[in-house]
Amino acid sequence: MYDEYWDIISYLPKFHVSNEIGNILKEFIKYFSDKNFNINCLCNNLGMSYNEIYEKLVTHLNLCPSKILENIRMEYILAQLKEDNLSINRLSSKAGYSNVRTFRRAFKRCTGVSANECRIQLLVDDRDRTQYKCYLEKIWER
Repeated sequence: MYDEYWDIISYLPKFHVSNEIGNILKEFIKYFSDKNFNINCLCNNLGMSYNEIYEKLVTHLNLCPSKILENIRMEYILAQLKEDNLSINRLSSKAGYSNVRTFRRAFKRCTGVSANECRIQLLVDDRDRTQYKCYLEKIWER
């Protein structure tokens, strides 16, 4: 049902997500690259209160809404670092960050390294993708 969206967030377990949670995640994925998208927009789009969404996501995924939005953006950028030669500024903008400085701090907090360091490590790790998987785990399991 959500196949066109799961390629953005490959780490979340597809088959353990209910339709209701899937609909919430679909909204995140649909708008993650919009700089103006935030949790209030999500609530308006879904016709739900912040508390309802928060409770559902924390109960089912053990993640709060803001963390999910950040993680989706980080996973997108992680995939792009390996595939794209775009500048870090351009990648951060494509992922919905309006300020590259905010992105750089968030990326380092999520992965433990800068986006440039990560890109280099991912290019070296081209064959078995262990480094990519390691960064993906760091992003989603913190």
